[in-house]
Amino acid sequence: MSTARAETIPLTRDQLLGLAARAESYPFLALALAAMPRLAEDGELRLQVVRHYAQLGLIRPALAEIRALPAALRAQLEANGVCAQLAGLPDGRVPWERLFGRFEANRHVLLARQPELSESLEAGLRGLRALELYSCRDGNYQLCAFNDRDERVWLPRLMDHRGESGRLAVPREANAALGSPVLLEGLNLGWFLPRLMAETAKLFLNYSAAVYVIEPNPLVLAAVLHLHDWRELLAEERVRFFVGPDAFERFKALLLEREDLPLPLRYVRMASWGAGPGGDAESVVHALARHRAQRTEQMKREVEAIYRGRDMAFWARRYATAGEGEPLRVLLPVSRYTTYLKYCMRDLAEAFERRGMVTRVLMEPTDHSVLPPAAYGQAVRDFRPDLVLIIDHFRREYGGMIPESLPFVGWIQDQLPNLYASECGRSLGRFDFFVTTDPSLFVHRYGYPASQGLAWTLATDDRTYGHAPLSDAELAPYRCDFSYASNQSAPPERFHEERKRQTAGDAGVAALMDRLFEELKAGFQADAVTARMSVQWLLERIEDREGPVGLTPEARESLLRFYLDPLAELMFRQSTLAWVADYCDRTGRTLHLYGRGWEQHPRFSRYARGVAANGPELRAVYQASRINLQIIGTGAIHQRMLDGLAAGGFFLIRRTPPDFAHPAVGAYLAAWRKYGAAADGAGADQVPELYEALRGLHALMGHDLRPERFKADPATTAFYEQIEAGGFQRVAGAVFSAYEQVAFGSPAELAELADRYLADPQARARVAEDMRRVVVSRYTYGSFVDALLAFLRRRLEQMAGGPTAPAGASESGPEAREVAHVLS
Repeated sequence: MSTARAETIPLTRDQLLGLAARAESYPFLALALAAMPRLAEDGELRLQVVRHYAQLGLIRPALAEIRALPAALRAQLEANGVCAQLAGLPDGRVPWERLFGRFEANRHVLLARQPELSESLEAGLRGLRALELYSCRDGNYQLCAFNDRDERVWLPRLMDHRGESGRLAVPREANAALGSPVLLEGLNLGWFLPRLMAETAKLFLNYSAAVYVIEPNPLVLAAVLHLHDWRELLAEERVRFFVGPDAFERFKALLLEREDLPLPLRYVRMASWGAGPGGDAESVVHALARHRAQRTEQMKREVEAIYRGRDMAFWARRYATAGEGEPLRVLLPVSRYTTYLKYCMRDLAEAFERRGMVTRVLMEPTDHSVLPPAAYGQAVRDFRPDLVLIIDHFRREYGGMIPESLPFVGWIQDQLPNLYASECGRSLGRFDFFVTTDPSLFVHRYGYPASQGLAWTLATDDRTYGHAPLSDAELAPYRCDFSYASNQSAPPERFHEERKRQTAGDAGVAALMDRLFEELKAGFQADAVTARMSVQWLLERIEDREGPVGLTPEARESLLRFYLDPLAELMFRQSTLAWVADYCDRTGRTLHLYGRGWEQHPRFSRYARGVAANGPELRAVYQASRINLQIIGTGAIHQRMLDGLAAGGFFLIRRTPPDFAHPAVGAYLAAWRKYGAAADGAGADQVPELYEALRGLHALMGHDLRPERFKADPATTAFYEQIEAGGFQRVAGAVFSAYEQVAFGSPAELAELADRYLADPQARARVAEDMRRVVVSRYTYGSFVDALLAFLRRRLEQMAGGPTAPAGASESGPEAREVAHVLS
């Protein structure tokens, strides 16, 4: 717990006089005033008190001290004109009436949020009449009262309140994902709270930590609201005030009622005066934690009882017969603290509802809330869903709050450690299903159940991103020649250093990452496409030259997936963006970059336009930009382009092999069908078409494959057949007939296409409409919902009749699996 304290240590007279000789008035006065009762007749010491009061601008207290001097000393000061000089200065006192307008403005904002504080503020306001307020020359305020001997008593003490508040540490958390709330005991004179609010704001995306203020003394709050303009601070929902002798009880009651408000794990105690604390913060928080743990266990028992006995046959019947009379009920939990997923869930819920289902999106209600496990259980208990669908998470992460016998779908959209893990695959039960672009990768590498995966790419909502033209007024702020929307704004060097810091001090891994970074950077300078596509073989190339690097298979996988692959993607995107920036600088065209962090980039900062909000604002960006850019090394069909095309935007696309891999896949399948399983173990001269087709696939990905024998791989072949049957849903060159008209692979090709389309708006409109029609027919949330429900009905019916053998469950060869993964 951080605590603001000024210890008063008794000093001898000589020590006090030595301290008085220094320029630091606050320490001297705090100690000297504490010593006055025993040194009351010490004129020399009182003179020093007068001097330091005067230095701070506390003239009225200085004159009071002069009146308490021995008569001879007082007469000497009068004779020297000191008294007259001091009397002619502003005395430092500030009438409360002068600041009453500020208090009223603050009170209006605070009571709009917390009307229960009205009585406390009135009581505090009445009590202020007995207090004097002073303003020091250094900007500090000081409060004082008078005791029964008519002696001035500074509250809580005479001190550098502002300076001490600036030096007081805000407690940190080493491993907190978001940052827990802070409990502030005591306001002091109000200097610390604004800094605390600033340092707990926007800790992760839109998340800011809650701040709970416990102030037992209503006088303190009333005083502070006179001293500072806190209207903006007081309007923030995340700060709550608990005032009066029952402050801790009020705090406890709120956190019992609002379980979405997390418990504080950080505490700051300020110097206080008046009423005692009325409680112990940590004891109250521990009691709340015990209550929440008990509620979690109770909620778990309740939801298990509701779904107990609902077997596969029950669900097969429920999905088969659901309709208008008893529609399916779909629970869609999602975190508020995401850049895209919360909007995805919003659009997905609308798609379910348009098909007659009842939905509930479960999300934190405010930007300082964190849903506890019991909240998920309560949603299941109250809503009684027939399906739970969550993006990027699975049932095991919810502490038993989603019963094992309730159908659950995890939609994998991002490369996250909790998903790319064998522990996750093994955790999936009979009622767990998953959606991903490449189910086979998760089946063969991480043990996901093969029969329970649905292959699907991302989707857009053609209602949110309607193509009806917006007005000129709506489009005007966003008009430009080129725009690009992405949060991948970190320079590669900074990304590299940040990931190195996450190696927990492993010098060997850090050194290896340095070698990989230089190797990848050199590869991009030579051929960016090859460097991007062949990144999964970069470690092997280093080992061919230098020998084994000594990593476990898990460590290799982690290094590739969470360091090398995102680093290569960052380099691919920003090297391409540099072509566009160079073109704009050369021709005078405009470039707008939307997303977090571009304003800090050394090359691209001047094109930064901040964050464009999902929905109407991005729709305006897509329509207002003459050319939108799609730059993704693993293929163009991605959320931003699907949304932009649905909105009627025109795109130029950075050419990349996954976007034109369909002929190579087709050639491989044709050769496989010719030779079949007999090809296993055959030499290149025995199955030449198959061998060359496989080499062609690998060449697309930047890898020169030259095995002596062909290894049959039915599982990977089944995957290729799956994406072929789906019409190459993730292959832009296969689904967009206009792909070759908008794809560029060099600065010269970019300049040629830009010159052509910037000069021909009709051509832009024709291409954009052709691509939009494809998106609306194949990539909407409605299409996804139809496919998902058909898949679930079919699988539940099959599983109700007994377990089915997973298709294509044999282990894939490592080389073919890597190619399949990139193509997906």
